[in-house]
Amino acid sequence: MNNVIELAQFKSDSLRGELKQFYKKLDTLSIDSSEPEHRMKLYQKLRGEFLIIFRTKKKISQEEIAARLPLSLEEFSAIELGLKQINDAMFFRLCGLLGASAEVSIFLEKIEKAFNPMLRSARKNIAETLKIYGFQFADSDDYKK
Repeated sequence: MNNVIELAQFKSDSLRGELKQFYKKLDTLSIDSSEPEHRMKLYQKLRGEFLIIFRTKKKISQEEIAARLPLSLEEFSAIELGLKQINDAMFFRLCGLLGASAEVSIFLEKIEKAFNPMLRSARKNIAETLKIYGFQFADSDDYKK
């Protein structure tokens, strides 16, 4: 009987590990298109991915979520696939049901940076300046080591 948990396996299976991968994807994402329709579709898709991460980690079925909301199973499935647009109130309600409320602000900040590459550039420049004075952002990779 082996009660040892391998750290690498735990990280890859944990919610933190999945979120870290998702956030890295968002950090490297750069939206060059200024077409509002293209940007909205991408935003819907990323919100759906965010919801899927929390639903699967909480082990709640799509049917169970749809039953708690005024949504059909098909509508909720379309939301997760990024095919159905929802308003912010519904998104926040879903995040509350899935236990994702604490992560919403981080997700939205990363989306904002992806949609505005100048924000990412400005943050990188200020991070280099802060490092000179011994400061760094709490979410930087250097800080987590």
